[in-house]
Amino acid sequence: MTDEQKKYLDRFYEPDFTAYEFLTAFSAIYASLGDYSFNRNAMIDFINHCKNNSLFTKILEDISLKSNGVSYYSENYEEAITRLRYGGILYTISPEHDSTVYIDEKLSITDLLKDKKKYIDDVTNFINEYKNFENENKNSRILK
Repeated sequence: MTDEQKKYLDRFYEPDFTAYEFLTAFSAIYASLGDYSFNRNAMIDFINHCKNNSLFTKILEDISLKSNGVSYYSENYEEAITRLRYGGILYTISPEHDSTVYIDEKLSITDLLKDKKKYIDDVTNFINEYKNFENENKNSRILK
């Protein structure tokens, strides 16, 4: 396949599990565990770690990471956060100064997960590993 053919086909690619669906499922399951906030930057770091180690490929496929030379970012991840903010599922207090994203405590977890049943186990495992990763990184920052 030529590069031109690949570019053409990529224009019509539709992922099975988008960044928006991932973040929706993540928010619902995370809230069901009693956690109502997460660090946007720490999650990007963990997604980068997962992608570099071929972990959770099924649920992270649509999250493309780019580097600005200092850190990683994802346009489709940020777009998903924005869409969920407009929907009242997520909110931020001061995104310019703080990377904490809050999950609305009154959201309907059942409704959010209704169409994502086949991904619940993968997202739950992702959350468990994310929490471990975040704790390890907090501890390593404290030691420095």
